[in-house]
Amino acid sequence: MAPPQRPTSTNIHHEVDNEENHTTNPRSVIVTGALTGIGRAAAHAFALRGDHLVIAGRHSAAGAEVAAELRALGAEVEFVQTDVRFEGEVEALVEATIARFGRVDVTVNAAGTEGHSAAITDITPASYAEAFDTNVLGTLLGVKHAMRAMAAQGGGSIVNISSTMGERGAPNSVLYVASKHAVEGITKAAALDGAAVGVRVNAIAPGPVQTAMLHRLTAPTTTKPPSYAASRSGGQANPMRSPTPSSSCRQSRHPSSPAKSSASTEADSRIAPKAGSSNQPGGPHHGAVVTTAESVAA
Repeated sequence: MAPPQRPTSTNIHHEVDNEENHTTNPRSVIVTGALTGIGRAAAHAFALRGDHLVIAGRHSAAGAEVAAELRALGAEVEFVQTDVRFEGEVEALVEATIARFGRVDVTVNAAGTEGHSAAITDITPASYAEAFDTNVLGTLLGVKHAMRAMAAQGGGSIVNISSTMGERGAPNSVLYVASKHAVEGITKAAALDGAAVGVRVNAIAPGPVQTAMLHRLTAPTTTKPPSYAASRSGGQANPMRSPTPSSSCRQSRHPSSPAKSSASTEADSRIAPKAGSSNQPGGPHHGAVVTTAESVAA
């Protein structure tokens, strides 16, 4: 079976261009991990709504390519080369966004890696650092500096990309699973801090989505152990049956929107802390972990 193909700009436009847009009131949006997968599809969704975008990633050529795609959709876009493992670069990303658009209304922390797929007995400190520096430290730094900017301006929305593995376990995926549990812990704690200053913090926890990461996890080899993606489908992972990033970005209640609840449509949602008033810690806009593959743009 051929590997899943990276969606083109045309395909993404076709899949989400029937959504309501907000060009009369554009927001200033940061998306990390915006050069591939869910981050890239989210950036397209924001662009189609008329929001102003600062996209971040490690590779300048790919960044220029994605920025051009988004500008072709009519968006105002800047690319800032950023490695989220380094605090100075994350801080500079936020500062560049404020310099360009005056504020930061939404931050989507989508940068991530699957890490080294191996049994726990084969994990090394180096493989631990590889996964946790991107997935956990990168998310923590993104929340920290977005929170500082949003608190100063009186509010905003932070969306962290987790995974259904943030609740479950899977064989040979201890680093990925543990890192996504950590992302959800960061989300829950930061939501309580943010509630006091008008900043909402939520997490999206998709299942398998057709991305390059999923293909790397499920591509057949003679040496690769079964991974979490296979465990989600009874041991027979099939990336082609998984949703695409852009279709995942359609099916949501939009955690980035101040007017909409981030409560999930699935029964196994994890909402933490306990749901209450949306203006108080634990409200539907604070600390929610949504277990569907949802959009972050609305």
